[in-house]
Amino acid sequence: MLIDELSQHIGVPVTTISKLLALKSLEVHEQADYKALVKQLNPQTLELTLRDARSVLDADLPAVVVRYTKKYKLDNFPLSGYMVSNWVMGYLNNPEHLPNLIRIHQAFPKNVMIEVVPEVLQILGKMDKGREAWQRAFATLVLPMIAK
Repeated sequence: MLIDELSQHIGVPVTTISKLLALKSLEVHEQADYKALVKQLNPQTLELTLRDARSVLDADLPAVVVRYTKKYKLDNFPLSGYMVSNWVMGYLNNPEHLPNLIRIHQAFPKNVMIEVVPEVLQILGKMDKGREAWQRAFATLVLPMIAK
């Protein structure tokens, strides 16, 4: 179950994840619990392993994109290693931009985002170094995108 997987990667109880996901997307970003989770991320490790993250994502995400594009008959599924890694780093450096990013993604089917999260986490798990930091960061930062 996705909630269990997010809980494991973020390192918080399932109840915390459930509480955040029950909120509206923009409300998640304002929660003290969520802000505390973001502050626990390690930007230095993420920066040092950015190339590795992009490399594993670029190797495996294209097939994921093709599969979901066909499955859901999507016109556009803009998911790439460059986009995911820049999104993570961009949010950590400019958290005030998350509400705008949430608004942009509201037009994209939430069920597809929810379904693809475990696959992105699995791909990040292939990293030699920094895998836990990237999985934790992605799992944390995706919460507002997949919330109610």
